[in-house]
Amino acid sequence: MGDITANFSCWEFAPKMLGAERKNWKPLPVQAVMIRHMAVMILQPIRDEFGEVNITSGVRTLTDYTRLIDAGYHPSWKSDHYFGACVPVPVTHQPQFGASFPWTCGAVDIQVNDHMRDAFHWMQDKLDPGRYGQIIYEVQTRADGTEAHWIHIGNPRLLVYSAAVADTLPVKTPVLMGINGRYTRYER
Repeated sequence: MGDITANFSCWEFAPKMLGAERKNWKPLPVQAVMIRHMAVMILQPIRDEFGEVNITSGVRTLTDYTRLIDAGYHPSWKSDHYFGACVPVPVTHQPQFGASFPWTCGAVDIQVNDHMRDAFHWMQDKLDPGRYGQIIYEVQTRADGTEAHWIHIGNPRLLVYSAAVADTLPVKTPVLMGINGRYTRYER
């Protein structure tokens, strides 16, 4: 049993770098709002439809950002995984956003047992677009040539920010396909 929904607990969203301490992690109040929305409005319906849903990445820290880059991944400095934490902005974007970017609203990466593409399509067809901000089917080729597949799901910005603030942030395409860090609009 979960402490947020029937199947999801807060610790599942905790930063991976905490290791065994993840079970004792407590989010900040604003992060708790973001996590609750994600669990109740997005993840539990997916779990009800497809069975097991594994959160492979939830709240990230600046250390996670660096670790992922070092591992060959392509994390965005404006990723919603940071749940409001400040991440350094590349120099080319600093005139618009300043030295750090705190305007994130929560995201997770998930794996849905053997139903990744089915779950990706189901989310587009069955979830109200107001429940999520972005859905990305991602594929990353590992050094050994095998592929990792996951689905990235972000909360809607209006969950956390007023329309006046949300309208000033970089536009996010609602549904994308990502292959080795290159993203394209996904149309079925």
